[in-house]
Amino acid sequence: MNNNSIYRRLFFFMIGVVVVSLIIGAVGYMRGKNNEQLATRVRELEGQLNAKGVITETAASTGPEETANSKQSDLGKPRRDGPIANSKPKQVQKNVAQAAENPAEQSKPTGPAQVIAVGGADQEATTQPNWTPPAPPAGGPSPSPTPIPTVTIKIQHLGTFTPEVRAGDTALSVLHRVGEQNGFQVRTTQYWFGEFVDCIGDLCFDDHHYWAFYFNGQYSNIGASAQSIVAGDTSEWKWEEF
Repeated sequence: MNNNSIYRRLFFFMIGVVVVSLIIGAVGYMRGKNNEQLATRVRELEGQLNAKGVITETAASTGPEETANSKQSDLGKPRRDGPIANSKPKQVQKNVAQAAENPAEQSKPTGPAQVIAVGGADQEATTQPNWTPPAPPAGGPSPSPTPIPTVTIKIQHLGTFTPEVRAGDTALSVLHRVGEQNGFQVRTTQYWFGEFVDCIGDLCFDDHHYWAFYFNGQYSNIGASAQSIVAGDTSEWKWEEF
């Protein structure tokens, strides 16, 4: 083995030692820094608790063991409370004495009705014992049913009918509905000017007769298929001669 190989190995060994030493130093530095931060945080918490009265200055400085020893040493000593702990205001003592002499009078309500909060601050309900809502009067009038809209259809030789009228109805559509409901035919023919009624029941258009259409008492100038009809209207069909 030549000298160059030995020097090369020694060089890399020294580099490895330096790197390991740097890593160990960095780890130790980080641990020391973390411990220092933790100690600082503990001292800050002790100061905050001491300011709020949770722990005393002695407990914060001496630790838990000395505080426990000081508590044990105080067990044998007689307790001395200040005048504030043993003294009571004269008015409170007087009220207690009056309550002991007259318990019945103390139980009487002296203020307004008790208010109980329900839900939130804006909702309140006054207590009322055994309150029930009044019952509705018996035998009162029942609500009347909604009337059905109807129209009047008069047909010569067949009679008068009052069928239900629907939205969009015409005089001819109502005539068809009356025929279906009462068992007679209504036959029409479509022309360029509209539908023409040929037959109602057994009477059909011929050379001398036709079905004349009247609306609300007046001879209609428009066809029944174009005449809209609403509740309360009257259409009439008459068998007339030319």
